[in-house]
Amino acid sequence: MPIRLPPGRALIFLALLAALGLSVLPLGPARHSSYYFSETDHAVSGRFLDTWIGGHTYTDSIRLNGYPISDPLTQTNALDGKPYRVQWFQRARLEAHPGQAPPNDVALGQLGRESGIPAGAEAAFAKLPAAPDLGTDGQWFTETSHLVRGPFRAFWLQYGGLGQFGYPLSEEFIQRLGDSDFLVQYFERSRLERRAGRSAVQDVTLGLLGLALYQPAAGTPAPRGP
Repeated sequence: MPIRLPPGRALIFLALLAALGLSVLPLGPARHSSYYFSETDHAVSGRFLDTWIGGHTYTDSIRLNGYPISDPLTQTNALDGKPYRVQWFQRARLEAHPGQAPPNDVALGQLGRESGIPAGAEAAFAKLPAAPDLGTDGQWFTETSHLVRGPFRAFWLQYGGLGQFGYPLSEEFIQRLGDSDFLVQYFERSRLERRAGRSAVQDVTLGLLGLALYQPAAGTPAPRGP
């Protein structure tokens, strides 16, 4: 049965459990199989819930994946044309691959690839012809011929690397998001963002690609946010 908490109480509840040495997601037969997010009125269950947590704190799981914005549903993947059982989140899409052994039975969708190239950003997505000077904080990826450095690289390394974000698809560039300019970099599964002029890891956030790409079926209410 899903755990239900009033809006804004989930983080306090989990912090209290942590202080007592307890967990809302204990291992073994007693684990909760479902968790209800009153912020968006959706529950996450089973292996989707395991993957959403992914060994992170509740706060970091929200930061990386966001709140759920759909119930589980079957959709055809835009990249390979195959149907998958999926669940959408503000910043991610989880996909069930039941033929694979855990943890590979649930994968993060490649929302960065599905987003396409923003207008005017073609140069940032063009593969670099050779590895540039990496300096002291750069990392070159031969798989996609792109460079990650500075706060974006530090964030990428700290919060899951390839498993969470995938390979870089672009260099850093300025993109207008809402009414502000952000320095962004696209990865296979995510878009990393920070306001232009800010350079700390704490300034890095993940783009709301799930909200941008999720298309509810006819008659389904639009996603609501906290």
